[in-house]
Amino acid sequence: MIELKTCPICSSPGVAKAYTGRTTRQPTDSATWDLWRCKNCDHGFVNPQPDWKDLDKYYSASYDPYSPDHGLHSDLSTMVANARAKGEYRHVRIRPGLRVLDVGCGGGSFLRVIKELGAMVFGVEPSQDATEVARKQGLDVFHGTLEGFFGNGHAGDRFDLITFSQVAEHLPDPVSTLSTATRFLAPGGTVWVSVPNGACDAARQLGWRWHSTDLPIHLHHFSLKSIKIAAERAGLAPERVYTFSLPSSVRGSILTELRSRWMIPARVATAMLSDARVERRATEQDAKAAGEAIIAELHLPVPAPA
Repeated sequence: MIELKTCPICSSPGVAKAYTGRTTRQPTDSATWDLWRCKNCDHGFVNPQPDWKDLDKYYSASYDPYSPDHGLHSDLSTMVANARAKGEYRHVRIRPGLRVLDVGCGGGSFLRVIKELGAMVFGVEPSQDATEVARKQGLDVFHGTLEGFFGNGHAGDRFDLITFSQVAEHLPDPVSTLSTATRFLAPGGTVWVSVPNGACDAARQLGWRWHSTDLPIHLHHFSLKSIKIAAERAGLAPERVYTFSLPSSVRGSILTELRSRWMIPARVATAMLSDARVERRATEQDAKAAGEAIIAELHLPVPAPA
Protein backbone atom coordinates (compact mmCIF):
# COMPACT_ATOMS: atom_id res chain seq x y z
CA MET A 1 0.00 0.00 0.00
CA ILE A 2 1.37 3.39 -1.03
CA GLU A 3 0.17 6.51 0.82
CA LEU A 4 -0.09 9.57 -1.43
CA LYS A 5 0.54 13.03 -0.02
CA THR A 6 -0.22 14.92 -3.25
CA CYS A 7 -2.60 14.49 -6.17
CA PRO A 8 -1.33 11.76 -8.52
CA ILE A 9 -2.48 13.79 -11.55
CA CYS A 10 -1.70 17.48 -10.89
CA SER A 11 0.72 17.08 -7.92
CA SER A 12 -1.24 19.54 -5.77
CA PRO A 13 -0.85 19.05 -1.99
CA GLY A 14 -4.46 20.16 -1.57
CA VAL A 15 -5.93 16.70 -1.09
CA ALA A 16 -8.27 15.36 1.57
CA LYS A 17 -10.30 12.25 2.33
CA ALA A 18 -13.80 12.37 0.85
CA TYR A 19 -15.22 9.14 2.28
CA THR A 20 -14.58 5.53 3.23
CA GLY A 21 -16.35 2.79 1.27
CA ARG A 22 -16.52 -0.89 0.41
CA THR A 23 -16.44 -2.83 -2.81
CA THR A 24 -19.72 -3.51 -4.62
CA ARG A 25 -18.26 -6.57 -6.37
CA GLN A 26 -18.27 -8.94 -3.41
CA PRO A 27 -21.11 -8.32 -0.91
CA THR A 28 -19.41 -10.40 1.78
CA ASP A 29 -16.14 -8.44 1.50
CA SER A 30 -15.93 -6.20 4.58
CA ALA A 31 -12.67 -4.46 3.61
CA THR A 32 -12.89 -0.68 3.44
CA TRP A 33 -11.06 1.79 1.21
CA ASP A 34 -10.56 5.54 1.48
CA LEU A 35 -11.29 7.79 -1.47
CA TRP A 36 -9.50 11.13 -1.48
CA ARG A 37 -10.17 14.13 -3.69
CA CYS A 38 -7.98 16.93 -5.03
CA LYS A 39 -9.23 20.48 -4.46
CA ASN A 40 -7.31 21.73 -7.50
CA CYS A 41 -8.33 19.33 -10.30
CA ASP A 42 -11.26 17.49 -8.66
CA HIS A 43 -9.51 14.15 -9.19
CA GLY A 44 -10.49 11.31 -6.88
CA PHE A 45 -8.15 8.48 -5.95
CA VAL A 46 -7.93 5.54 -3.58
CA ASN A 47 -5.49 6.40 -0.79
CA PRO A 48 -3.41 4.59 0.23
CA GLN A 49 -3.11 2.99 -3.20
CA PRO A 50 -3.36 -0.82 -3.05
CA ASP A 51 -0.78 -2.94 -4.84
CA TRP A 52 -1.33 -6.06 -6.92
CA LYS A 53 -1.47 -8.46 -3.96
CA ASP A 54 -4.40 -6.41 -2.60
CA LEU A 55 -6.20 -6.31 -5.96
CA ASP A 56 -5.58 -9.76 -7.40
CA LYS A 57 -8.74 -11.35 -5.98
CA TYR A 58 -10.94 -8.69 -7.64
CA TYR A 59 -9.62 -9.64 -11.10
CA SER A 60 -10.66 -13.29 -11.18
CA ALA A 61 -11.13 -15.23 -14.42
CA SER A 62 -14.86 -14.41 -14.18
CA TYR A 63 -14.28 -10.63 -14.29
CA ASP A 64 -16.81 -9.35 -16.84
CA PRO A 65 -14.42 -7.61 -19.30
CA TYR A 66 -12.52 -10.88 -19.74
CA SER A 67 -15.50 -12.44 -21.53
CA PRO A 68 -15.14 -12.66 -25.34
CA ASP A 69 -18.63 -11.16 -25.67
CA HIS A 70 -18.29 -8.34 -23.15
CA GLY A 71 -20.06 -5.26 -24.51
CA LEU A 72 -21.67 -7.11 -27.43
CA HIS A 73 -25.41 -6.56 -27.21
CA SER A 74 -26.19 -8.89 -30.13
CA ASP A 75 -24.33 -11.31 -32.38
CA LEU A 76 -21.06 -10.22 -33.93
CA SER A 77 -22.39 -9.88 -37.49
CA THR A 78 -25.18 -7.55 -36.32
CA MET A 79 -22.76 -5.43 -34.30
CA VAL A 80 -20.47 -5.15 -37.32
CA ALA A 81 -23.35 -4.23 -39.65
CA ASN A 82 -24.58 -1.54 -37.26
CA ALA A 83 -21.07 -0.13 -36.83
CA ARG A 84 -20.51 -0.08 -40.59
CA ALA A 85 -23.77 1.80 -41.10
CA LYS A 86 -22.80 4.41 -38.47
CA GLY A 87 -19.20 4.67 -39.61
CA GLU A 88 -18.00 4.20 -36.03
CA TYR A 89 -18.00 1.74 -33.15
CA ARG A 90 -18.21 2.78 -29.50
CA HIS A 91 -17.75 6.43 -30.53
CA VAL A 92 -14.56 5.59 -32.45
CA ARG A 93 -14.35 6.16 -36.21
CA ILE A 94 -12.87 3.12 -37.94
CA ARG A 95 -11.60 2.91 -41.51
CA PRO A 96 -10.09 -0.03 -43.40
CA GLY A 97 -6.35 -0.30 -42.85
CA LEU A 98 -6.38 1.68 -39.59
CA ARG A 99 -3.69 0.32 -37.25
CA VAL A 100 -5.27 0.04 -33.80
CA LEU A 101 -3.71 -0.85 -30.45
CA ASP A 102 -6.25 -1.52 -27.68
CA VAL A 103 -4.64 -1.23 -24.24
CA GLY A 104 -6.37 -3.42 -21.67
CA CYS A 105 -8.26 -5.25 -24.39
CA GLY A 106 -9.79 -7.84 -22.06
CA GLY A 107 -11.46 -10.69 -23.94
CA GLY A 108 -11.12 -8.79 -27.21
CA SER A 109 -14.70 -7.99 -28.21
CA PHE A 110 -13.85 -4.45 -29.35
CA LEU A 111 -10.99 -5.70 -31.49
CA ARG A 112 -13.13 -8.44 -33.02
CA VAL A 113 -15.69 -5.93 -34.25
CA ILE A 114 -13.25 -3.39 -35.67
CA LYS A 115 -11.20 -6.16 -37.28
CA GLU A 116 -14.32 -7.05 -39.27
CA LEU A 117 -14.52 -3.38 -40.25
CA GLY A 118 -11.09 -3.65 -41.85
CA ALA A 119 -8.81 -2.37 -39.10
CA MET A 120 -5.44 -3.96 -38.38
CA VAL A 121 -5.75 -4.81 -34.69
CA PHE A 122 -3.40 -5.50 -31.82
CA GLY A 123 -4.00 -5.74 -28.07
CA VAL A 124 -2.15 -5.37 -24.79
CA GLU A 125 -3.62 -7.13 -21.76
CA PRO A 126 -2.08 -7.66 -18.28
CA SER A 127 -4.38 -10.58 -17.35
CA GLN A 128 -3.22 -14.02 -18.46
CA ASP A 129 -6.82 -15.28 -18.37
CA ALA A 130 -8.08 -12.48 -20.62
CA THR A 131 -5.08 -12.79 -22.94
CA GLU A 132 -5.84 -16.46 -23.53
CA VAL A 133 -9.50 -15.68 -24.21
CA ALA A 134 -8.59 -12.98 -26.74
CA ARG A 135 -6.01 -15.15 -28.49
CA LYS A 136 -8.61 -17.89 -28.89
CA GLN A 137 -10.62 -15.34 -30.90
CA GLY A 138 -7.71 -15.13 -33.35
CA LEU A 139 -6.36 -11.83 -32.01
CA ASP A 140 -2.74 -10.74 -31.71
CA VAL A 141 -2.46 -9.82 -28.01
CA PHE A 142 0.62 -9.12 -25.91
CA HIS A 143 0.39 -10.35 -22.32
CA GLY A 144 1.67 -7.61 -20.05
CA THR A 145 1.64 -3.84 -19.71
CA LEU A 146 2.08 -1.16 -22.34
CA GLU A 147 5.50 -0.41 -20.89
CA GLY A 148 6.39 -4.10 -21.24
CA PHE A 149 5.10 -4.09 -24.82
CA PHE A 150 7.44 -1.20 -25.63
CA GLY A 151 10.41 -3.05 -24.17
CA ASN A 152 9.63 -6.37 -25.83
CA GLY A 153 10.69 -5.69 -29.38
CA HIS A 154 7.79 -3.38 -30.28
CA ALA A 155 9.53 -0.01 -29.80
CA GLY A 156 9.39 0.60 -33.56
CA ASP A 157 5.67 -0.14 -33.92
CA ARG A 158 3.37 2.76 -34.78
CA PHE A 159 -0.40 2.96 -34.58
CA ASP A 160 -3.00 5.35 -35.95
CA LEU A 161 -5.26 4.81 -32.97
CA ILE A 162 -4.47 3.74 -29.40
CA THR A 163 -7.51 3.10 -27.22
CA PHE A 164 -7.91 2.99 -23.45
CA SER A 165 -11.55 1.98 -23.03
CA GLN A 166 -12.47 2.05 -19.34
CA VAL A 167 -8.84 1.26 -18.51
CA ALA A 168 -7.04 4.42 -17.33
CA GLU A 169 -8.90 4.37 -14.01
CA HIS A 170 -7.24 1.00 -13.23
CA LEU A 171 -3.67 2.15 -13.94
CA PRO A 172 -1.27 2.78 -11.05
CA ASP A 173 0.24 5.75 -12.92
CA PRO A 174 -2.06 6.96 -15.73
CA VAL A 175 0.18 9.87 -16.71
CA SER A 176 3.20 7.62 -17.18
CA THR A 177 1.25 5.06 -19.23
CA LEU A 178 -0.29 7.74 -21.46
CA SER A 179 3.21 9.14 -21.95
CA THR A 180 4.37 5.68 -23.07
CA ALA A 181 1.48 5.60 -25.55
CA THR A 182 2.86 8.68 -27.31
CA ARG A 183 5.90 6.63 -28.35
CA PHE A 184 3.64 4.38 -30.42
CA LEU A 185 1.65 7.06 -32.21
CA ALA A 186 1.94 7.36 -35.99
CA PRO A 187 1.95 10.90 -37.42
CA GLY A 188 -1.54 12.32 -37.00
CA GLY A 189 -2.48 9.47 -34.68
CA THR A 190 -5.04 9.59 -31.86
CA VAL A 191 -5.05 8.36 -28.28
CA TRP A 192 -8.69 7.68 -27.36
CA VAL A 193 -9.61 7.41 -23.69
CA SER A 194 -12.90 6.66 -21.96
CA VAL A 195 -13.23 6.67 -18.17
CA PRO A 196 -16.05 6.95 -15.63
CA ASN A 197 -16.76 10.54 -14.66
CA GLY A 198 -15.85 10.43 -11.00
CA ALA A 199 -17.05 14.03 -10.58
CA CYS A 200 -20.57 13.51 -11.95
CA ASP A 201 -23.62 14.03 -9.74
CA ALA A 202 -24.25 10.30 -9.26
CA ALA A 203 -20.66 9.72 -8.13
CA ARG A 204 -20.88 12.54 -5.60
CA GLN A 205 -24.33 11.59 -4.28
CA LEU A 206 -23.88 7.83 -4.10
CA GLY A 207 -20.22 7.60 -3.15
CA TRP A 208 -18.96 4.01 -3.05
CA ARG A 209 -22.42 2.70 -3.96
CA TRP A 210 -22.24 4.21 -7.46
CA HIS A 211 -21.69 1.45 -10.01
CA SER A 212 -18.60 3.08 -11.50
CA THR A 213 -16.88 3.93 -8.22
CA ASP A 214 -15.94 0.23 -8.17
CA LEU A 215 -13.62 0.21 -5.18
CA PRO A 216 -10.84 -0.75 -4.96
CA ILE A 217 -9.97 -1.61 -8.58
CA HIS A 218 -10.80 1.88 -9.86
CA LEU A 219 -7.73 3.49 -8.40
CA HIS A 220 -8.48 6.82 -10.10
CA HIS A 221 -11.73 8.78 -10.41
CA PHE A 222 -11.26 11.32 -13.17
CA SER A 223 -12.96 14.67 -13.65
CA LEU A 224 -13.05 16.60 -16.91
CA LYS A 225 -10.29 18.81 -15.55
CA SER A 226 -8.06 15.98 -14.33
CA ILE A 227 -8.25 13.96 -17.57
CA LYS A 228 -7.11 17.05 -19.49
CA ILE A 229 -4.25 17.63 -17.06
CA ALA A 230 -3.23 13.97 -17.26
CA ALA A 231 -3.14 14.19 -21.05
CA GLU A 232 -1.11 17.40 -21.07
CA ARG A 233 1.41 16.07 -18.54
CA ALA A 234 1.79 12.97 -20.73
CA GLY A 235 2.65 15.17 -23.73
CA LEU A 236 -0.74 14.99 -25.42
CA ALA A 237 -3.07 17.74 -26.56
CA PRO A 238 -6.76 17.30 -25.72
CA GLU A 239 -8.59 17.91 -28.99
CA ARG A 240 -12.07 16.91 -27.85
CA VAL A 241 -13.20 16.02 -24.33
CA TYR A 242 -16.87 15.42 -23.60
CA THR A 243 -19.23 13.26 -21.56
CA PHE A 244 -21.49 10.44 -22.62
CA SER A 245 -24.19 8.87 -20.48
CA LEU A 246 -25.18 5.35 -21.45
CA PRO A 247 -28.91 4.99 -20.62
CA SER A 248 -28.35 1.63 -18.89
CA SER A 249 -25.76 3.28 -16.60
CA VAL A 250 -28.06 6.20 -15.85
CA ARG A 251 -30.87 3.76 -15.05
CA GLY A 252 -28.59 1.93 -12.63
CA SER A 253 -27.64 5.18 -10.90
CA ILE A 254 -31.24 6.30 -10.48
CA LEU A 255 -32.29 2.90 -9.15
CA THR A 256 -29.43 2.91 -6.64
CA GLU A 257 -30.41 6.41 -5.52
CA LEU A 258 -34.05 5.44 -5.08
CA ARG A 259 -33.14 2.36 -3.08
CA SER A 260 -30.27 3.68 -0.94
CA ARG A 261 -31.42 7.24 -0.26
CA TRP A 262 -35.20 6.93 -0.32
CA MET A 263 -35.60 3.25 0.69
CA ILE A 264 -37.86 2.52 -2.27
CA PRO A 265 -38.01 -1.26 -2.96
CA ALA A 266 -36.28 -2.37 -6.15
CA ARG A 267 -39.46 -3.64 -7.78
CA VAL A 268 -41.29 -0.36 -7.13
CA ALA A 269 -38.31 1.73 -8.23
CA THR A 270 -38.01 -0.20 -11.47
CA ALA A 271 -41.71 0.29 -12.23
CA MET A 272 -41.37 4.04 -11.60
CA LEU A 273 -38.53 4.43 -14.07
CA SER A 274 -39.61 4.82 -17.69
CA ASP A 275 -37.22 4.70 -20.65
CA ALA A 276 -38.19 8.27 -21.49
CA ARG A 277 -37.18 9.51 -18.04
CA VAL A 278 -33.83 7.74 -18.25
CA GLU A 279 -33.07 9.07 -21.72
CA ARG A 280 -34.09 12.59 -20.69
CA ARG A 281 -31.74 12.47 -17.70
CA ALA A 282 -28.88 11.20 -19.88
CA THR A 283 -29.42 13.94 -22.47
CA GLU A 284 -29.62 16.66 -19.83
CA GLN A 285 -26.41 15.49 -18.16
CA ASP A 286 -24.42 15.40 -21.38
CA ALA A 287 -25.72 18.80 -22.48
CA LYS A 288 -24.03 20.18 -19.35
CA ALA A 289 -20.88 18.06 -19.88
CA ALA A 290 -21.80 16.33 -16.62
CA GLY A 291 -22.51 12.82 -17.88
CA GLU A 292 -21.49 9.53 -16.32
CA ALA A 293 -18.53 8.81 -18.60
CA ILE A 294 -15.78 10.98 -20.05
CA ILE A 295 -14.43 10.51 -23.57
CA ALA A 296 -11.18 12.19 -24.56
CA GLU A 297 -9.63 12.35 -28.02
CA LEU A 298 -5.95 13.22 -27.68
CA HIS A 299 -3.18 14.01 -30.17
CA LEU A 300 0.44 14.99 -30.16
CA PRO A 301 0.75 18.79 -30.06
CA VAL A 302 1.24 20.49 -33.41
CA PRO A 303 4.57 22.37 -33.40
CA ALA A 304 4.20 26.13 -33.64
CA PRO A 305 5.31 27.53 -37.01
CA ALA A 306 8.90 28.79 -37.01
